[in-house]
Amino acid sequence: MKQTYEVSITDGFRLFMENEEFNKAISTGGFVHCENRYVINNEKYVIHKDGKTVLTEYAKAHESECCLIFNVEDKQVQIKKE
Repeated sequence: MKQTYEVSITDGFRLFMENEEFNKAISTGGFVHCENRYVINNEKYVIHKDGKTVLTEYAKAHESECCLIFNVEDKQVQIKKE
């Protein structure tokens, strides 16, 4: 099974509507969609620059630490269950 950190905002919205676990995680404000990833909403991982939210260099080098990972099945993205 293929896994990815990258999820479009469209797939993210679909998951938000269909997956209760993902909905709860996103609704708390603990994650932000940034550069096609759902990243922990913390200045260690995301910063606001020129009116945009961008990943820090640290986040780019440590995706497994700060980004949600998703399973890709039949061209559809699903949240990975631990």
